[in-house]
Amino acid sequence: MPQDRIAFVTGATEGIGRAIAFALGREGWRVGFCARTADKVESLEHELDAAGIDAAGVTADVGVEADVRAAVAHVTTRPGTIDTLVNNA
Repeated sequence: MPQDRIAFVTGATEGIGRAIAFALGREGWRVGFCARTADKVESLEHELDAAGIDAAGVTADVGVEADVRAAVAHVTTRPGTIDTLVNNA
């Protein structure tokens, strides 16, 4: 998978969402993700980076429209669009 493809994973800091973020990253996807807890978002971003995965995490509650818009804007600040959504939240 080309590195310019972006997957966005909601609820990514634990369990299935976390595993999906790592699996997609290992397959060459750029991984955007969100979750509600800032510390967990920051921690996962560091772990993905340490694994060589291009990732951008943001704190957001998918039940709040403004949070979702801000999360998508954050993930797409670099060139590219979201190609795949994993709605795990």
